[in-house]
Amino acid sequence: MRILIRFVPFLLLLSAVFSCSSTPGKHNDKKDTAQVLAAGKLTERNHCISDASVSYALYIPSTFSAGQKLPVFLAFDPHGNGLLPVNKFKSLAEKYRFILMGSNDSKNNQTMEETARISEALLDEITNHIPVDAGKIYLTGFSGGSRVASILVRYKPGIRGMIGCGAGLAAINQPSQNSFDYFGLVGNADFNMQEMILLDQDLATAGLKHSLVIFKGKHDWPAPEYMELGFRWMLGDTLNSSYQEAVAGMIKAGNVFPKVKFGKEIRDKELKKQQDYLNSFFKKDISWWKKQVSGLRKTSGLTEDEIAMNQRILSYLSLVCYSQSSRALAEKDKTAAGYSIQLYGLVDPDNPAVKEMQQQLEQLP
Repeated sequence: MRILIRFVPFLLLLSAVFSCSSTPGKHNDKKDTAQVLAAGKLTERNHCISDASVSYALYIPSTFSAGQKLPVFLAFDPHGNGLLPVNKFKSLAEKYRFILMGSNDSKNNQTMEETARISEALLDEITNHIPVDAGKIYLTGFSGGSRVASILVRYKPGIRGMIGCGAGLAAINQPSQNSFDYFGLVGNADFNMQEMILLDQDLATAGLKHSLVIFKGKHDWPAPEYMELGFRWMLGDTLNSSYQEAVAGMIKAGNVFPKVKFGKEIRDKELKKQQDYLNSFFKKDISWWKKQVSGLRKTSGLTEDEIAMNQRILSYLSLVCYSQSSRALAEKDKTAAGYSIQLYGLVDPDNPAVKEMQQQLEQLP
């Protein structure tokens, strides 16, 4: 099955993932890790049996008892903070009775081999040491973590579906080996919103079960009330009238938006601006950028959609600045680093990474 992918490239050593010794759905008779942990208790660091250097945060519903098999969601945070999504959504795991795990090690900018090794250990843990319902193994992730999850759901047998937050599928020039369910969540001020809309269209073309919710927010893990929609949808609750009422209520309140609100005209305009700014990087002086950033922050006389689009563009510029600053610092290019970091501070002044990079710049020879 081939799904058209038009988005940010992300590489993974697929052969290492494919060679995982375990396959979700085959449960051996080793002692289950979850059965020796207290139900209803969040544990921040649990080490994988197959590779003790890999760990995960874990929450088991308080109603769990030995001998039961529950659905499981494995979460990938882009900064390797497994505690963040588990702590943020543990009340939902309790409410809908599923096991929630968060990788403490998978993060952005890792080597292909490292990402594959971590994923293999986590999936082995689920397969052989966690009391899961073999037919209800799911993944979720935010940003770069969503891209990691998107590789596993397409190429690792036995994973039923994923909730992708703030980023679409990682681009790999190979057809998917699995059929899977996909629920997308993205903020209307998230710079990846347009790619999520395009992905939704591609999944429809591929004939996969899918849904997309655009909520009022930025590039971040969704708030629990939005993530709850994803958990309910993935667990098969979409036909329940209360689910439909919840979505309709959020749309009426202005916290969730119909996809038709973001048509081709605004998408083309946004993508052109992104490309123009990318082409202008290192070519324009800071005074020019100050005028541009000031215009993007303007709200007077603009529609709500235009304001949200400008927020997405600012977030996109922040990501470009971070990438360029990181590259220049790694290459010890003081001129390029100085320019990139100065622009980074202009675009995203409250980001703590700006100060960290300024300190790194001062230490360059």
